[in-house]
Amino acid sequence: MEQGAHKCSCRFLLSSRSLFISVVVLGALVSLVGATDLYRVLGVSRSAGTKEIKTAYKRLAKHWHPDKNKSPEAQEKIMQLNQAYEVLSDEEKRRRYDWTGDVGDSAQAPRGHHPGQAWTMPVFRAGNSFQFRFFTGSSWQRQDLVSTDYFFDTILPGSHKKPYLLNFFHDLCLQCGDLEPIWEELRNDVGPYGIGLGSVHGNMHPRVTHYCGVVRVPAVVGVVSGRVVHYQGAQSTRSLRGFLEDIVPNVVTELTSSSISYFLAQVIERNRPCVILFSPRRQPSFLFRAVAFANRKQVDFAYVSSYENEPLLKQFGIKQREKQLLVFREYQQPEQALEEDELSSSTLQTLVEAV
Repeated sequence: MEQGAHKCSCRFLLSSRSLFISVVVLGALVSLVGATDLYRVLGVSRSAGTKEIKTAYKRLAKHWHPDKNKSPEAQEKIMQLNQAYEVLSDEEKRRRYDWTGDVGDSAQAPRGHHPGQAWTMPVFRAGNSFQFRFFTGSSWQRQDLVSTDYFFDTILPGSHKKPYLLNFFHDLCLQCGDLEPIWEELRNDVGPYGIGLGSVHGNMHPRVTHYCGVVRVPAVVGVVSGRVVHYQGAQSTRSLRGFLEDIVPNVVTELTSSSISYFLAQVIERNRPCVILFSPRRQPSFLFRAVAFANRKQVDFAYVSSYENEPLLKQFGIKQREKQLLVFREYQQPEQALEEDELSSSTLQTLVEAV
């Protein structure tokens, strides 16, 4: 009798265990069946190359664009396409997805995102309305793309020495394409000054987008001394350069005939070298300010306007209309001088690093 009961109990335990395993396996299968096949979303095979994936994404994104496609499921389709492209276009994410089916946090929008709000694509307008734009430019060929890791590991901490200007875009934004030639011109203009320029794909790097407070594209922000400043002006090289000049702190001391002796005495007392620029301009150039900002912890920088300080010009033998840079180390007389034709960004930076 006891043996029969024992066998019955064993069969019950085995049946319960089998049932539990079956439930677990069934749950896993349901999860797998319910999971989105990212390759199917883009309509490509698992052996598809990067170019084929890009082409499929752009074609389907245009087809399901909510501004062109009035289907109720267009919004959801766009979100799926964005997720699929972000994972499959990234070699590491794609490898992880192929092995585990894990899509990571690619579909996560920034904090503050609300259901039904396609944050990745709208160009926001007043009154909480938005419209979508197509961008047929060459974002795939951008050479200055900024990743999430590079922003948080390099740009943000490095901005205490090197200011950065970041351009946020995504691939369905027509106005983003309009900014590209301006951005290239700006790079040639201020890049030699030690200013960093980069482009951030808002759809692919939501952490950076959220941290910088970007809610629409195109958007331009400056990153200086660990803080983010939003640009609100016109899309022009001149306006963007003016924005840079406004946000980069001016650490250059303006000197006059009555203040230079005290300044040099303080420099010598602190045992720090100093660099003084004499120029006919009333304000120091942005080049000089940028170099001063980058090296302010090692060198003191000062400026003398030749129009208002003739006695100083005579004291140091400088002509009124010429630019000259003097280097002081341990004495109140300069140890080194650069003439106007030598005042380029490279020679100035080299000089400062050597003092």
